[in-house]
Amino acid sequence: MSDEHSGAGMHLDVLLEDQYSKFVADGLEPDIVVGAFKDKINLGIDARDGSVDVFLGNLSTEDARDLAAALTAAADAVESSTVEGGGQSWTISSDTDRS
Repeated sequence: MSDEHSGAGMHLDVLLEDQYSKFVADGLEPDIVVGAFKDKINLGIDARDGSVDVFLGNLSTEDARDLAAALTAAADAVESSTVEGGGQSWTISSDTDRS
């Protein structure tokens, strides 16, 4: 996704593409929704205009902590200006076998 919205507040850009169609939504205003249940955590990103809802469901407590750690590391890198021009990424594995 582009950096054209980087000066504005949080935004949501979505590109969904398969062999038959392509859907693009750009610059939407999102709400981040976190739901905690007895044995799982769900993360939702909802466009305020209702056009896009994205859910990441059934996160374990370990998944949620890994996500929090990655967000914290990214925030620390931006604040300390250690991110190079090409950017930096953190990946949260969806593997169920984490031994």
